[in-house]
Amino acid sequence: MAIVTGGPSGIGASAGRLFQENGACWAKELATSIVTSHEEDVCNLVDTTVAEHRKLDIMYSNGGVMDNLAVRSILDRTKTELDKLFEVNVACTSVAGLATHAYAASKYAILGLVRNLAAELRKHGIRANCVSPYATLSPEGAVRAALYLASDEANYVSGKNLVVDGGCSVVNPTLEKALRATFT
Repeated sequence: MAIVTGGPSGIGASAGRLFQENGACWAKELATSIVTSHEEDVCNLVDTTVAEHRKLDIMYSNGGVMDNLAVRSILDRTKTELDKLFEVNVACTSVAGLATHAYAASKYAILGLVRNLAAELRKHGIRANCVSPYATLSPEGAVRAALYLASDEANYVSGKNLVVDGGCSVVNPTLEKALRATFT
């Protein structure tokens, strides 16, 4: 049984289909109506899924929001803007560090959480990982990375951030320019 938040479109929809094609049942009808930043909604979704299906094998938190790229300085941010980014983006991650300070902070928060979860939950046989996709029109790479991390082939992989960006964040000094062109 898999829960995929952000399931109605994009990476979430593709992940649900790919998980299904590889044998997972997908609680899509439940996952599409929740807001990942509302803790009670997420808890209810997990509880309902476990009650109805007697298990939960994969929890793929996929929803997120972009930051306003026009506002570059942390000094120009309001607490409300920061709260919104953290509220939603700590539920998922992506390539950060090449964006605004607020966006990068919201994304790096999940990396620390994933590492702590991996260390604490390993005694229960639970793995925690994240996928950091580059902004893309095709979700396939991120979805296949998530499928790998949820599979038996990755049974000893935990606490990792799998960056899926074709090397752009490592070797491409024009990534910021590409992001601006894509999202403005």
